[in-house]
Amino acid sequence: MLTDHTKSIIAVLRTFMGKPVLVSLHVDRRDWSRCSVGFVDDVSKTHVRLLAVDPAGKLAGYEVRSIAEVFRVDVAGGYERRLEASLRKRGDFSPGSAPRGRGLIESTLRKAKSARAIVTIWGSDPDDSLVGFVEELKQGAVSVQVISSSGRPDGRSWISLNEVISVDADTTAERKLLALHMKNEKKPRSKQLRSSVRVA
Repeated sequence: MLTDHTKSIIAVLRTFMGKPVLVSLHVDRRDWSRCSVGFVDDVSKTHVRLLAVDPAGKLAGYEVRSIAEVFRVDVAGGYERRLEASLRKRGDFSPGSAPRGRGLIESTLRKAKSARAIVTIWGSDPDDSLVGFVEELKQGAVSVQVISSSGRPDGRSWISLNEVISVDADTTAERKLLALHMKNEKKPRSKQLRSSVRVA
C-alpha cells in the first residue's frame, strides 16, 4: 500500500513527466546540497527515471531513484534555472526518452546493455554499489561485468532486480569511467606480465 508521502511525491513528479522542466530530487536527508537533477522521463509506483543533467548543464544519461527515498523535489529554483540556461545555450533542451515497460529499473538496464554504457547499481546500502557493463538480464536478475575505479575489469556479479533500489546509466561519472576503461583496453599488456607466466 502506498503511503500518503509516496502518493504526493508520485503526483508531483507525474506533473512534470515528459515536460521540458528540470527537477531536483533530494534523497539524502543528511546532505540537502546533494541532489539528482534532470527531466522526469517516467514515473511508476516505486521509481522515477530522470534524463539526468550534470552540474555543468550537460545531458548525462539516466538516473533511476526509489520514490520511497525522495523526500524533497525542487523546480524552478536558482540552480535549476542556471542549468536550464546552460542547456538552452547548447541547444540540448529537448529531452529524449528511454524505452517504457518492464519496470523503470529493468528498461533502463536494457537500454544501457544495448548501448554498451556503464551503469552504477545500488541496493539497500547507499555506500556500496556495482559499477560496470550490463551483460545479461534474465529470470529477474542482472549480470554485471564489474569495472574497477581504475577502469579495469574486476569480475562479474549477479544481483536480483528486486534488490536494486537505484541506477545511474551513462551519467558523467560512468562516461569518465568508460573513457578510462577504453584507454586501458588500448594499452598492450606489459612484458613483465607475460614473462611472469612461465612454466618451470
